Formats: sequence, C-alpha cells, structure tokens
Amino acid sequence: MKIVARVRDVNEAHLIVGYLEANGVTAAVYDAAMASLNLSFGGARIAVDEDQAPKARALLREKGVALVADD
Repeated sequence: MKIVARVRDVNEAHLIVGYLEANGVTAAVYDAAMASLNLSFGGARIAVDEDQAPKARALLREKGVALVADD
C-alpha cells in the first residue's frame, strides 16, 4: 500500500476512502484510532494499492485534497 494523503479529520479520511473506492481504487485509512484521539501527529493516512496510486492522486487532486509527496 502507498500513502497518498493525510488528513486531520477521521471522518474526512473515511469520506475520501469512500470516494476513491467508488471510483475503482482500493483504499484504506491508517491511524484512524490515533487521529481520533489526537495522538497521531500526522493525522489519518489514506493508503491505496501501489499500482493505483497515480489514479488516486489524480482523483484527489481534482477534489483539492492535499497529497503526500510521492517518494
């Protein structure tokens, strides 16, 4: 899995995952429990399958979601 975005709000993270999945991208929220308790400094992370990262990035860019740098 490849991290494509970070958001502070756990609900937003789940909405993003739902949007990606509705567009054919397998996605998951990482660190949701920690972010909901404000224990995760980076917030919740959005992860997608490695081969779907370019599509996910394009979809998120269209919606104005801040992306994590591609390493």
